[in-house]
Amino acid sequence: MLGSPAARRGLNALVLVLALAGPARVVADTAQLHNTTGLAYYYQGKDSQAYEEFVKALELDPSQAAPHFNLGRLFERQAKFREALEQYRQALELDPAMEEALRAVERLQGQPAPAPGFPAQQTPAATDADLAKLAGDIETAWKKGDKAAARTRLADSLATNPDAVPLLMLQSLFDEQAGNIAGALASMQKARTVSPASPDVSTRLSLLLYRAGLFDQASEEAERALTLNPALALPHRVLGLIMLSKQKPVEAHAYFTEAVRLDPKDDISKAQIEKLAKQLGLLHYNSGLFYFQQQDWAKAKEELTQALAEGNLSPEQSALAQQYLVIAEFSAARVSQQIRKLQETRRAEQAGRIDKRLLYPEVETSPTIWPKGRYVEYSGYIVATSAEGNGSEILVTRNPNEILFRESGGGSGEFDQSYRTNTDMTNWFRVVTPKPLPIDPRVRATSRIRVQGQLGEPDFARNPYNLSYSRRKLPTVQATYLEIQRELRVVRRTQLDRDADELGRDSSTRRNPLRTRNPTPEIDTAQGLSGPLKIDYLQLPVPKRRLVGG
Repeated sequence: MLGSPAARRGLNALVLVLALAGPARVVADTAQLHNTTGLAYYYQGKDSQAYEEFVKALELDPSQAAPHFNLGRLFERQAKFREALEQYRQALELDPAMEEALRAVERLQGQPAPAPGFPAQQTPAATDADLAKLAGDIETAWKKGDKAAARTRLADSLATNPDAVPLLMLQSLFDEQAGNIAGALASMQKARTVSPASPDVSTRLSLLLYRAGLFDQASEEAERALTLNPALALPHRVLGLIMLSKQKPVEAHAYFTEAVRLDPKDDISKAQIEKLAKQLGLLHYNSGLFYFQQQDWAKAKEELTQALAEGNLSPEQSALAQQYLVIAEFSAARVSQQIRKLQETRRAEQAGRIDKRLLYPEVETSPTIWPKGRYVEYSGYIVATSAEGNGSEILVTRNPNEILFRESGGGSGEFDQSYRTNTDMTNWFRVVTPKPLPIDPRVRATSRIRVQGQLGEPDFARNPYNLSYSRRKLPTVQATYLEIQRELRVVRRTQLDRDADELGRDSSTRRNPLRTRNPTPEIDTAQGLSGPLKIDYLQLPVPKRRLVGG
């Protein structure tokens, strides 16, 4: 980055060199930069941008011949032969030694006669289909043995169409077969510049780079070809060959397998797969024995299983692998069991006393010493319900005697010893639900409730009937499951009733002065709603709207 001291020193040095070189050198370098940029646009097929860059180069330095020559190529590609010839001639005036410009002038002034046995010379405006057909004709002549005529024809065609990718690929093939790998690479690299988005060009170039021993570059080009067209088989084969050269048989086997999947006629990849299968079988076998000796049972099991799956072991090796595999599986199972026991012991030691299931009396007497989140399950009788945030709050008593209303002897209708008059709230706890309670006749006072959930923060509670607060913080349960039912079966006759019977009654005292009354029938649930109401907050979906009156 220019902000770093090193970058600033480099930039200052460059400015100093340009200043010492003088204005003429700066202008020439800038013109050359525009010419190079124009070539990049030219190879990308962006003729208008290329034209502008070549013209800028000539405006800055009219003495350069290269921009004239490149303008000639641009005009020739557009079939503007008169303008192209004029640019080629100007390039020759500035640089008489430019052989490319000289050949271009000769080509446009008068074409040589075509070699026998070939179709007529293609015009400069030849289409891609024409060029592909021309390359096919030349390759056919080459295969038939007329190599001299094929080379002559190819040279003439490249002189007319120097950027024709099919002809460049054919030139690369001829050079490779002649042992000229450097020439073959040069042709393909030029084709790559002309057509950077061609997967065939990248595939061919990757194969040549591999044969030249440039494995990293070959791998990059093969990956590029697969990016452009993942259905090509040859790049996978090239990558497999590269992996073999890097001593990576497993990766090579995977690439060859994919090549055969894409092209079942790829006999070269098939042969490599068969060869590697034997090698990999022994590789997994030896690795399995090594891990077995190291008592690494998991890896030994994996490698021996793979070796047996390859099926390339001798009978003795197969028998030994099976024997070691049985021992490795047994040992691995024992190790896993021992690890589990150690983990359980460590967890028990770390958790200590608080890891056991909490009982209500423990939480009731010391509700603040227990960490939140502990699992609890309590039962009791509903005292009252109310809204609490987005959910509900339920007050519950665990004392069944508090739901039995005892009327005073005077018949005044006042009650005592019930949850309505309780000010201590002993054996009470709070339940907080994440969602509102449903509208259901079972959800009301004196209903039996079973709660499952996690221990929450203890808090003081208020008895809604006598408006008194609890003397100590009550345990709080964050409910995950509720089970509520109204089928209360309560003993109607108390000991006082039985004592009065023993004393005897006459017709004037048939009614006990002290009697027990249950405010609800034995079964007080609407028809069709008998049985417990079960609410699982871990499975119920979030309601779209809050239930009214919940």
